[in-house]
Amino acid sequence: MVLKLIWRVFDVLCYVAALAFFVWGFFRINTTTGIFALGVALLILGLLSEMVAQKQGGGD
Repeated sequence: MVLKLIWRVFDVLCYVAALAFFVWGFFRINTTTGIFALGVALLILGLLSEMVAQKQGGGD
């Protein structure tokens, strides 16, 4: 049970780190694409958090 929880947390941390490096790479290209990539990344994170909340029975 504890190992399963640790694995989920690790999985989420890796996903967020991957998005962070994705956005950082676009900021290295130029600021406009970096801001666009940040918006897309936040949109994806928002949708995923809503999916998790619905799966667990929470949310608005």
